[in-house]
Formats: sequence, structure tokens, C-alpha cells
Amino acid sequence: MASLSLFAPSRWSSPSRSYNDSNLQVDEELTNLKTWESSMSRIPDAETFCSGLACLERLYTCADNLLSLPLTQQAFSNYQHDKLVEELLVRSMRLLDSCGTIGDVVSQVKAHVRDIRSAQRRRKEDLSIDDSFVKKLNKDAKKAVGELKQIDQIYASKPLNLEHHLSSVIAVLRDVSEVSISVFGLLLSFLSLSITKLKSTSKWSTVWKLIQKETAGSKYPSQTCVETLDTHVEGIEIGLTSMFRNLIRTRASILNIKSL
Repeated sequence: MASLSLFAPSRWSSPSRSYNDSNLQVDEELTNLKTWESSMSRIPDAETFCSGLACLERLYTCADNLLSLPLTQQAFSNYQHDKLVEELLVRSMRLLDSCGTIGDVVSQVKAHVRDIRSAQRRRKEDLSIDDSFVKKLNKDAKKAVGELKQIDQIYASKPLNLEHHLSSVIAVLRDVSEVSISVFGLLLSFLSLSITKLKSTSKWSTVWKLIQKETAGSKYPSQTCVETLDTHVEGIEIGLTSMFRNLIRTRASILNIKSL
């Protein structure tokens, strides 16, 4: 992932107070995401990713506010921006597709976890995760990661001779996209690892039953893991749904610019 280093102060200079406010908000959320990403050096959990998605959502709101500024609208209208806007539209569409793909992966995990919980409530012995499901999940996750990597290739080079404000806006949108790619990629890795860990834990349920006499209300180790994952996956799903709406809103703003 590209560095999330803060923009140089000169980039943010502008006579518009609303422009400065928007840039400061973007800067703050980028810093928050940089801090969030550094926390990935520790073992992440679903709550960490819910927090990251919420921060990413706020960043998109700030970016959308920047796109909606009259100063931004004027900058695009004064520039032969067809190719530039098309690149922004392609990138936004790819991010939407990737977010949708990741949402599908999360839905698969959620459905499978719910099936396991249902089996546990019926006290069935076979609580293990199917190998076929793990393979399919890893395949879908790998495909989604490949799609994310392709998005990075859309911007071959920085456009030359851009007006100062327009150049700043393009830089913001690129950074926002790069952060999105990083967050989505980390989320996919987390989902794959969570299912693999759950499968490993479920294998110990039979052993646990043999070495510990069951008491009223006691749970297998896998039961606790499944219940926790079920709750957290639902939170991630809600975050992705909200993120998808933000991506649609940003794309609509870009389409509005194209009509200028």
C-alpha cells in the first residue's frame, strides 16, 4: 500500500475557508486510518475492522464534500477533464465491484456460521467446517484481492499541467482509493484466517468432550468461537453495506462533475 503520509502544507493553501475545512477533515481521517493500519501489527479482531470501516466511511464523506465544493466544480469545468473523469469513474466502479464481492464473501461466512450455530443448538456432533467451503472462501478472497490490485493500475501517471486546486482534489481521491484497497485487502485476509481458525478449533470439540464431563450450560470451545464470529461478522456486514452506499454517493458526485 502507498504511504499515507500527510500532504505538504502548500497543497492545502486556498482562499476558500470551506476548502480548507474539507482538506483538514480529509487529513484528519487519513491520519486516523494510518493509526488504524499500524494496529494491524497486532492480531486484529472483527471489532478492529468495524472501526476501520467506520473511519473509511468518514473519509469518503469528507472526500464527497470536497467534490461538492463550488471551487472544485469550477476547477473541473475550466479543465478538459474527460479522460481524467473517466479514470475516476472507472476506479470508483472497480471499488464498488470489489466492495460488492467482499460483501458476498462476508455473506457466505455469515450463512455458514449460522448453519453451524443451528447445528450446535440441535446438539449435533459434527460441527466442523466443510473443507469445500474453506477452499471456496479462499478462492473467492484470492479473486477479490486480485481485483483490488488491478485498481491500482488504473492511474498510470499523474496528469500534467493541472490547476492547483484540481491537482489537490485528484491527489485526495487517489489516496482515498489506495486506503480503501488496503482496508479491503486486510479484511479479506482476516476473514480467511478467521474461518481457518474456526475450523481448527472445531476439531478439538470431540477431544474436549472426552476429557471434560459436560455440565449444564457448558459449551464446546468451537461454540464460543462461532458465537463471537457470528456477532462480529454481522457488524462487518453492516459496515460494508454503509461503505457501499458511500461509494455510490462518491460515484454520483463524479458523474455530476462529468455533466458540467
